[in-house]
Amino acid sequence: MDFKAKDGVVRAVADGRVAIAVIDPVVGGTVIVRHQGWYLSVYMHLEEMAVEAGEDVHRGERIGTVGLTPASGGVVHLHFELCTDFPCVPPQDGGLDGTVDPLKYLDGCEAEARGMAEHLLPVLCE
Repeated sequence: MDFKAKDGVVRAVADGRVAIAVIDPVVGGTVIVRHQGWYLSVYMHLEEMAVEAGEDVHRGERIGTVGLTPASGGVVHLHFELCTDFPCVPPQDGGLDGTVDPLKYLDGCEAEARGMAEHLLPVLCE
């Protein structure tokens, strides 16, 4: 899911440990956080990363900033996913096996009337 950002700060949506923090030439910085229990959160199109693999993070903690990357379509935004499997890659057929609908947990960006406290979202939404 893509979130157009009001500012560049990207925050962890829950406590966890950074499993991956890498720079990809196409998608930019990518951070994957493994959370206690069953899921992972994925943050892509980061211009800058403030965490490294192996670090513990807490909900609301800054993990980086969004920016323009070759794959961002000319729009500053965060690509965010929740996954149940590692390495958190959807099947080549475009299916969504292994992913979880993040709106069940991050309701707020797409409908202001149903808004959620901003500190629970990965970015401040436009």
